[in-house]
Amino acid sequence: MTHNYWRFLVAAVLLAVATPVRSHPSESPRIVAGKDAELGQFPYQAMLRIQMEKGRALCGGSLISEEWVLTAGHCVEGASSFEIHLGAVEFKEPEGGDGRTVLNSTEFI
Repeated sequence: MTHNYWRFLVAAVLLAVATPVRSHPSESPRIVAGKDAELGQFPYQAMLRIQMEKGRALCGGSLISEEWVLTAGHCVEGASSFEIHLGAVEFKEPEGGDGRTVLNSTEFI
């Protein structure tokens, strides 16, 4: 009986040591195998900074006409206003000459 106990204990320790554990999850914001977009490459792509009752949220969308951006329904639930960035290639705050157009809206359907 003691012999089996030691076998089990040794096997458990070896298994625990051999199992890879990631202490820090990957923090890369990139999509797997993604490529950087060039400025102006996707002018119809929208980044929505949404003012919610308890803070802000980010959602994506697509410009589908001169006046409308299509986004997911859950992105507008509880929203009070939107900052719409068209053609942005990064999440950071806009800088002059970065190719994006920024609009503000409080309307959605």
